[in-house]
Amino acid sequence: MVRQLLASAVEGAQLLGISERLFHQRRHDPDFPPAVQLGPRCKRWRVLDLEQYVANLPAAAPSSEPLQLVEARRPDHCDDDRSTPTAQRGR
Repeated sequence: MVRQLLASAVEGAQLLGISERLFHQRRHDPDFPPAVQLGPRCKRWRVLDLEQYVANLPAAAPSSEPLQLVEARRPDHCDDDRSTPTAQRGR
Protein backbone atom coordinates (compact mmCIF):
# COMPACT_ATOMS: atom_id res chain seq x y z
CA MET A 1 0.00 0.00 0.00
CA VAL A 2 1.33 3.42 -0.98
CA ARG A 3 1.14 6.16 1.63
CA GLN A 4 -0.17 9.50 0.40
CA LEU A 5 2.49 12.20 0.74
CA LEU A 6 0.53 15.32 -0.20
CA ALA A 7 -3.01 16.40 0.64
CA SER A 8 -5.34 18.93 -0.94
CA ALA A 9 -7.26 21.38 1.24
CA VAL A 10 -10.27 19.03 1.24
CA GLU A 11 -8.12 16.03 2.19
CA GLY A 12 -6.23 18.09 4.77
CA ALA A 13 -9.48 19.21 6.37
CA GLN A 14 -10.63 15.58 6.55
CA LEU A 15 -7.32 14.56 8.06
CA LEU A 16 -7.63 17.25 10.74
CA GLY A 17 -11.32 16.56 11.31
CA ILE A 18 -12.38 20.13 10.52
CA SER A 19 -14.34 21.85 7.77
CA GLU A 20 -12.63 23.03 4.62
CA ARG A 21 -13.48 26.61 5.57
CA LEU A 22 -11.78 26.24 8.95
CA PHE A 23 -8.79 24.61 7.22
CA HIS A 24 -8.38 27.71 5.03
CA GLN A 25 -8.69 29.95 8.09
CA ARG A 26 -6.11 27.94 10.03
CA ARG A 27 -3.55 28.01 7.23
CA HIS A 28 -2.95 31.66 8.09
CA ASP A 29 -1.90 30.71 11.64
CA PRO A 30 1.87 30.99 12.16
CA ASP A 31 2.10 27.40 13.46
CA PHE A 32 0.22 25.88 10.51
CA PRO A 33 2.39 23.93 8.06
CA PRO A 34 3.24 25.77 4.85
CA ALA A 35 1.74 24.66 1.56
CA VAL A 36 3.78 23.23 -1.29
CA GLN A 37 3.12 25.24 -4.45
CA LEU A 38 2.76 22.78 -7.35
CA GLY A 39 1.48 25.28 -9.87
CA PRO A 40 -0.02 28.75 -10.12
CA ARG A 41 -3.30 27.58 -8.58
CA CYS A 42 -2.34 24.25 -7.03
CA LYS A 43 -1.31 24.02 -3.38
CA ARG A 44 -0.84 20.85 -1.38
CA TRP A 45 0.21 20.15 2.19
CA ARG A 46 2.60 17.42 3.33
CA VAL A 47 0.60 14.78 5.21
CA LEU A 48 3.45 14.31 7.69
CA ASP A 49 3.47 18.06 8.42
CA LEU A 50 -0.29 18.04 9.04
CA GLU A 51 -0.01 15.00 11.32
CA GLN A 52 2.79 16.67 13.27
CA TYR A 53 0.71 19.87 13.53
CA VAL A 54 -2.13 17.87 15.10
CA ALA A 55 0.25 16.10 17.47
CA ASN A 56 1.60 19.45 18.69
CA LEU A 57 -1.79 21.04 19.34
CA PRO A 58 -2.54 21.69 23.01
CA ALA A 59 -4.96 19.33 24.71
CA ALA A 60 -8.59 20.40 24.57
CA ALA A 61 -9.93 22.23 27.60
CA PRO A 62 -12.54 20.44 29.68
CA SER A 63 -16.05 20.84 28.36
CA SER A 64 -18.08 23.70 29.78
CA GLU A 65 -21.29 21.77 29.17
CA PRO A 66 -23.23 20.49 32.16
CA LEU A 67 -22.38 16.91 33.04
CA GLN A 68 -26.00 15.87 32.43
CA LEU A 69 -25.76 16.90 28.74
CA VAL A 70 -22.39 15.24 28.28
CA GLU A 71 -23.66 11.97 29.75
CA ALA A 72 -26.86 12.10 27.70
CA ARG A 73 -24.77 12.08 24.51
CA ARG A 74 -22.85 8.95 25.48
CA PRO A 75 -23.70 6.08 23.12
CA ASP A 76 -24.14 3.62 26.00
CA HIS A 77 -26.59 5.95 27.74
CA CYS A 78 -29.90 4.12 28.00
CA ASP A 79 -32.85 4.90 30.19
CA ASP A 80 -35.45 2.14 29.93
CA ASP A 81 -38.23 4.48 31.04
CA ARG A 82 -37.54 6.81 28.09
CA SER A 83 -37.62 3.97 25.57
CA THR A 84 -41.22 3.17 26.54
CA PRO A 85 -43.81 5.21 24.62
CA THR A 86 -45.61 7.83 26.72
CA ALA A 87 -49.00 6.13 26.33
CA GLN A 88 -47.67 2.90 27.84
CA ARG A 89 -46.22 4.71 30.88
CA GLY A 90 -49.64 5.86 31.95
CA ARG A 91 -49.17 9.56 31.29
